Amino acid sequence: MSFALAPWLVGAGLLALAGALYALQRLRVRHRELRVVTTLFWRQATEERRARVLFWRFRHLPAYLLLLAIASVLWLGVAGPRVELEDADAHVLLLDASAAMGAGRSFQDAVVRLTEAAAALPAARREVWFCGGRVETLLAPGESALLLADRLAGLTPEAAPSALARAARTARQIHGPDVRLHVFGGEAAASDGATALGVAAARSGRWDAVDVF
Repeated sequence: MSFALAPWLVGAGLLALAGALYALQRLRVRHRELRVVTTLFWRQATEERRARVLFWRFRHLPAYLLLLAIASVLWLGVAGPRVELEDADAHVLLLDASAAMGAGRSFQDAVVRLTEAAAALPAARREVWFCGGRVETLLAPGESALLLADRLAGLTPEAAPSALARAARTARQIHGPDVRLHVFGGEAAASDGATALGVAAARSGRWDAVDVF
């Protein structure tokens, strides 16, 4: 089982809850005698004189354990537990950031699907790559999916042809032929028009020619 939060943060939260509940168990009400000439304001006087002091003997161990169990379950729920299925294959999520993805909401929709998929996959066997003019790693294995939103912020499609094929070859070289590739984007049709004009040297090698995508 893994958590959406970092393991050290989950552990620190549990320790903080245990310490806070322990301190509350050591609080006691200290009563002070006070003579008054009337009972009219007796309740108000006792409430104003009531005080709590620390370092009293520990009381009610069963109640403390019950409260600690309830608070721990609530905190673990906030931490976002995830049960990881037995899956030995590596998962590489490829986000197409080529020029063709700039049409309409293609890139934004791909980012939404990518974020949802990254959160659902086992963190230890999941990578996220940005495939624009060059292939970059947005999320390394073991990193929390919560980091992905910040790293995607401000990224837009680049004036470059698709790098998905190159990224797929690289992923297979690193992880082997059984790597699972998840492609987000790449669905723009060729009929969309010219998406990149002369962004790199022509493949023909001619200095007076450009490649149009």
